[in-house]
Amino acid sequence: LLSHAFAITNGAMHHSFYADEFSEGIANYGECFAWAYSLLTFGGAEAQVHSGKALELVVLTVRSAFVAAVTFRLVFAGLVSMQHKAAFRVHSASAATYLRERGVCAETQLTVLRHLEATAHSWRLQDHFSRVVETYLPAELRRSVHEEMWVPRLMTLGLVRQIASWSDLFVPQLAQLVREDLHASHAVIFKHGDEAAAAYHIVDGEVVVMSMGFDDDPTPPFTRGMWLGEKALIGSGLRRATMALTRANCTLMSVPAAGFAALLETHDLAERFQEFCASQLWRGMCGRCGQLGDHFGHECPLIPDKREHSRWSLRSVYSAVTSLRDNKSFHARTRPPLPTNRSARDLRLFLKRQDMSWLEPELLRVDISTLEQLQATDPAMLQESLSQSGHTMSQEQQESISPQAISVFLTTVASEFKSRVREAQHNDGYILFLSHYKVEAGTEAALMRTELEQVLGEAASTHESAVFLDSEDLTTLSELQDAVRKSKNVALLLTANVLTRPWVLVELATAHTEGIPVLPVALAKEGNAFTFPDEDFFQALLDGSILGDVGTKVVLECGFDMETVVQALKQLLKRIALPYSPHRPASIRRAELCTLIQQCTLQESKARRVTRLKDSASLVRSKRLRRSDTWVANLLTKG
Repeated sequence: LLSHAFAITNGAMHHSFYADEFSEGIANYGECFAWAYSLLTFGGAEAQVHSGKALELVVLTVRSAFVAAVTFRLVFAGLVSMQHKAAFRVHSASAATYLRERGVCAETQLTVLRHLEATAHSWRLQDHFSRVVETYLPAELRRSVHEEMWVPRLMTLGLVRQIASWSDLFVPQLAQLVREDLHASHAVIFKHGDEAAAAYHIVDGEVVVMSMGFDDDPTPPFTRGMWLGEKALIGSGLRRATMALTRANCTLMSVPAAGFAALLETHDLAERFQEFCASQLWRGMCGRCGQLGDHFGHECPLIPDKREHSRWSLRSVYSAVTSLRDNKSFHARTRPPLPTNRSARDLRLFLKRQDMSWLEPELLRVDISTLEQLQATDPAMLQESLSQSGHTMSQEQQESISPQAISVFLTTVASEFKSRVREAQHNDGYILFLSHYKVEAGTEAALMRTELEQVLGEAASTHESAVFLDSEDLTTLSELQDAVRKSKNVALLLTANVLTRPWVLVELATAHTEGIPVLPVALAKEGNAFTFPDEDFFQALLDGSILGDVGTKVVLECGFDMETVVQALKQLLKRIALPYSPHRPASIRRAELCTLIQQCTLQESKARRVTRLKDSASLVRSKRLRRSDTWVANLLTKG
């Protein structure tokens, strides 16, 4: 560029460009350029360089400079990458060493390392951004950044929008509590039975939610803009009913349930929130579309209905939430329209309670799709509309859908919802405790636990774990007794020598003392048949010849004498043994386990029942409050 400018200036000063022909002017420019370039590069004013040679030098110089710049850039990037990889290896090695020294199993260590490797780039950016925000930005600017990032996303959930209508400050302050979580591909976000500690909004990626039941149809994955585990915001102590897995690397906005509850207390909204949940939340809360008071996630109209061949497809579900790609789109986002040819959940439940589900299509025909609309409708006008279509209602049926009946229904379901929430928050035990002799039935017990949890499915959703198995939930002997006390039932796997094990006898004696039912299960395993004990066996147990000194000492140290053990065994053997065939087809095993579950009780053990009744006597004031209809029992397992 300097040579070009110098050549033009020199040519103009000496009038060397004023030529008769164009080619002559170009030749003069080339000579001036060659002279200027030789002056700048070689430093001699007397140097004579041919214009063609000067052009070659220019090209060579430019190429050399370009190669040098690219080489420097690649070397610099390589050094930076090597530094990051070295730092990552140091961090990974430190994390592995720390976990290993704390006794964490190898599987969990591998999961942690795989997560770090898959999300290394993302968490590095997140870490740098967090340090910049916390270190260099003033407090008010940090608040503004968090609000712009998270408030629009928080407002996509109907429950949060409802609270925002009560207080303008709640959602901006909640945005300061949320955090961004990174999850590697095929990672578990939460699993069945985990404590519901947070609700998640999918910022990027896809998540598959799987129920533990056999009969549930697969649903489309949760994608960008949808919510997972919003049940956690209802109250503390709830448990996950499903398992959530990532299909690819995912970025989630995590809303802590404890922080959410504390913020409600700060704004004096806790009592109002609980009243709202009791009176309205039973109507539905969907994380897939964000609607509140219309349906739950498993009933979302955006999920294709195979029976009705709904026009809503997975493509429409995905397109409904891809608008969340940019932050700006949150403010202009419109909810996907809901089908108009459907009744609200509250109306469907009310008609089902009144044994009048046949009335639903007739009500839709006269534009009544919600319970509020039915309550505001004149019964005489409704009867007249029905008569036009050839339907009539008896006096009893008219009274069953009267405004007074609707008011009673609303009061009843609100009370039942409160009862179910309270029960779920305090229910941290097990449905079934598997007592077995590991040497003879360890593998079969593990298989049985897996299949039992699948069969139990949502019925165990509020428990810490559906089934307790000491080979997996390994504890000390005293903690094993506590696990028995926390269980609703005990199943004893009958094998050849199971009644000769002191630990098994302690478990049975504990269950007998606490009033927990014990179910004998006959294990169909060749060469391991169980022989029912006779009086000679009981006498040998009393004199210590079966357990020996060590085994007898174990039983005595746990607070039981041998007479109590014998009494527990005699009580157990009065029941008919239920079969379980681990080597038969899965369909037969499932049927056998269903029979076992039918014999189980979900009532609390005697000691826990007495303690609970002292604290919540209102739960037993009426049989209606103790009734647990299926739709109410499943209320807390959806979403």
